[in-house]
Amino acid sequence: MSMDKKLDFIIGEDKNLAQLMDTSDALMLLDGVLRAGACGAEIADNNGILAVRGEESLYKVSRTVLVEGEPSGTVSVYSTESGAVFEGIADMLHAALQTLLNGAMKRMLTSEAHTTIVNQSYEELLETNRRLGVSEQQYRELAATLEIKVRERTGELKRAYAAMLQKEKLAAIGGLAAGMAHEINNPIGFVISNLHTLTKYAAKLKEMLEFYRLTCEPAIPENLAKLAETHWRELKIGFVFTDIDGLVKQSLDGAERVRKLVADMKGFSHVDEAEQTSTDINLELEQILSVLHHEIRQGTIFDLNFGTLPKVSLNPSLLSQAFLQIIQNALQLKTPNLKIALTTGLQGDNVFIQIADNGPGIHPDIRDRIFEPFFTTKDVGQGTGMGLALAEQAIQACGGSIAINCPPDGGTVFKISVPVEGEQL
Repeated sequence: MSMDKKLDFIIGEDKNLAQLMDTSDALMLLDGVLRAGACGAEIADNNGILAVRGEESLYKVSRTVLVEGEPSGTVSVYSTESGAVFEGIADMLHAALQTLLNGAMKRMLTSEAHTTIVNQSYEELLETNRRLGVSEQQYRELAATLEIKVRERTGELKRAYAAMLQKEKLAAIGGLAAGMAHEINNPIGFVISNLHTLTKYAAKLKEMLEFYRLTCEPAIPENLAKLAETHWRELKIGFVFTDIDGLVKQSLDGAERVRKLVADMKGFSHVDEAEQTSTDINLELEQILSVLHHEIRQGTIFDLNFGTLPKVSLNPSLLSQAFLQIIQNALQLKTPNLKIALTTGLQGDNVFIQIADNGPGIHPDIRDRIFEPFFTTKDVGQGTGMGLALAEQAIQACGGSIAINCPPDGGTVFKISVPVEGEQL
């Protein structure tokens, strides 16, 4: 993904009252005006009346309704007598409708912006997928031409592959992760902000409705008070007051989970740590599990047994790539009730990381070939055969080693060992 690509938001055409206003909400506001003592009230735009309650009378007060700062309609209130109370009722209706329209405009703009982002991101992912497909085909063609010469050119291939790993693979993954983190952080930021604002608005609306009930209803006729109470129960306003805080909290929790996932993705990519640095191996494993969360099938069990480890001086990008390839391989097993055990600890001057699964294991005939570039047991199109080769090269670049063991009762165990003092890369 190009880091200098500009993101364009295309917000729709000018909106009018009919597009922004829900009729039921408008009628509810007009009913409130009637209960406050007006004879009639109506809402109209430039094309005519949109909502009306009651009857016209001798006195009429109108207020202009603005949408995006431009006049878009009027609210009118009718009464049998003039005065400050009548003017106040008209002002109250105008303020309530204006608030309703502003909220609707914000939601509509947010929705349109979100749709634009999703469509653009989807097109970029399609282009990335196309480029990856071309790269895979090129790798397979290269494998076919090099198969008969692989023995004498093994050393050259490893050196070229190590250079590709360090300069291209990690750069591409790091750039993609940074770009995704940036693009996701922007919309999730205004989602969280809007949810906090919504909480404040809901509290104000609740306070205002309670104020109306306590101050206005005792002063209106008994039949209107009973009608208002019946409407309150039919709309389940009491339940809405109770439930809205929980709904907003759940939405905020979900948005914060997205924010954490983006942070873990950026931490996993180590876009700011291309060189050797002090690394917490247990934290690296936790971040990878977070990034791979969407690939974990239901029923898969992770058994984590992390020991207390010192921080190790190495290139965290390389180490993360090795862990990612091995854990992804395990997650792709079709074993029912899949169990993956991750264990870390100290062994002499080395830190060891053990990744074990309860799959079918690896057949002895191919066990010595699993780290060969382009070797795969998967169907055509299902894999490039580069995953475990990536892992071995990454571990060796960190000055460590990787070994594989298949117990007699099944499963596969990868054991990685890296020196505590690290190695200059």
